[in-house]
Amino acid sequence: MSDARVPSGGSPLRRFRIAHERELIRVLRVRGPLTRQELIDETGLSRTTLYAIIGELLEAGAIVESPSREAPRRGRPVSVISLDPRSSSVVGVEIGRTHIGVVVANLAHEVIASVSQAFELERTADEIARGAIDAVHDAFTENGLSFGRLDAIVIGIPLFFGGTSEGGEELQADLGERIGQAFGVQPVFENNARLVALAEMQFGSAAGVDDLLYVHLDEGVGGGIVLGRRLIVGPHGRAGELGHVSVSAEGPVCWCGGRGCLERYLALSELSERTGFPIADLLGAPDLADRIDEQIGLLARVVAGQLSALDLRVVILGGVLGNVDGVAARVADHLASIVPAYIRESVEVRAASLGALGSARGGIVLSLAGGASAVTD
Repeated sequence: MSDARVPSGGSPLRRFRIAHERELIRVLRVRGPLTRQELIDETGLSRTTLYAIIGELLEAGAIVESPSREAPRRGRPVSVISLDPRSSSVVGVEIGRTHIGVVVANLAHEVIASVSQAFELERTADEIARGAIDAVHDAFTENGLSFGRLDAIVIGIPLFFGGTSEGGEELQADLGERIGQAFGVQPVFENNARLVALAEMQFGSAAGVDDLLYVHLDEGVGGGIVLGRRLIVGPHGRAGELGHVSVSAEGPVCWCGGRGCLERYLALSELSERTGFPIADLLGAPDLADRIDEQIGLLARVVAGQLSALDLRVVILGGVLGNVDGVAARVADHLASIVPAYIRESVEVRAASLGALGSARGGIVLSLAGGASAVTD
């Protein structure tokens, strides 16, 4: 349903028409290509009003119409409406522990360039900034793209890089200033795991789902919460940090200052130490889910609490461990034994599908949704 604000100035009818045009453009920017019927459902506009606005925007060149990529079930082919993909581009940057990745997309939600370069995060602020700038530059120049059409940049960063470690906030501010000067666009920063949650909602295993819990299982344990297609960050910017939920009052002290944090049981290095197997051997073991069943049970307890508190039914598992065969099914089994019946009947646990550059793709989603304005405290 439309929530467009009516602009001031001009006749009342003209002001309403401008508000409706803005709402249509906003929906297309956030959701990507849609059919006319989908636009009616999303905006709440009448068919007559919507068709008139589409006609005007098509004539003005603000939007384009093209055949749908999905084959019609019957009847004539269905077309979709999208913003003009040539008008501008947005960038998602993923700064990982071992790489920097970049994804560039147009306003029609089409990925038009991507690069991934090996990079060790334990560098100086200047080296990290230069690595990110070079990666963005390569993505544009190697694909003949114009920097003049760059509209927004969202940068995904690890949790500790965002201010939880000494000097983290200063490092982030310095990186933002350098990238802003390089491209004339001030970047928005967001946690990598939370960006993957958005990417899976838009492009991956949760496509078509508006509300979900994402759990990232890798060198660390993180997560993201999406409600009504909006990323939940919390008033202090730490929403979704499932790795730092305590699962044992007598557990080991965590680097965050807590005790018995889930990450101290499920991070890859912790699993290797607890099972006695090297990480590579552990991940390649056909009976991995059996070997770490106790730790998966702890994860299920944390997830169950989130499902009950937030009234969610879709769980996406990502990261290296989350994508191992059998892990999602084992989490689902544990959940079935502990959640209330009303959750058990409809909960789904799925493996993430995007893999590499998931955070960068999430940056694209956040960019198109309006950057910082598309998150909720």
